[in-house]
Amino acid sequence: MVQESSRKTVEALEQMRQAARAAAQAMIETERLATLGIERLEAGLDVADLIRQSTASQDRQTVQDAIDGIVDARHRFRLAAITACVDDGMAPREIAEAWGISRQRVDQFIQEARKGAAG
Repeated sequence: MVQESSRKTVEALEQMRQAARAAAQAMIETERLATLGIERLEAGLDVADLIRQSTASQDRQTVQDAIDGIVDARHRFRLAAITACVDDGMAPREIAEAWGISRQRVDQFIQEARKGAAG
C-alpha cells in the first residue's frame, strides 16, 4: 500500500507537470507573437501601431499566470516531498544537502507542512 505522504507527493508532481505544460504552451505562444512582432516591425510597422494592434496586456497576464502556476506547484511539491522524506526518516540536514537548500529552509517547509496538516 502506498503511504499517504507518497500519494501526496505524486499528486504534487502531477500538478507540477500540468503547470509546466501550461507554462510551455504560454512560452510557445509568446515566441510566436514575438516572431510576428519582429516580422511586422521589419516590414515597416511602427512600434506604437504594433502595440495598439496587440493583445499585450492579455499576453502578459497569460505568461504571468503560467509562471505563478509553476511557482505554486513547485512549492506544493517541495512541501509534499519534504514531508515524505521526514516520514521516511531523513534528517533536515540530509534533506537540505540533497536539495541544495539551507537546513533552516527545510525547517520552514516542515513547519508549514505541519501547520497545513493541523489546519
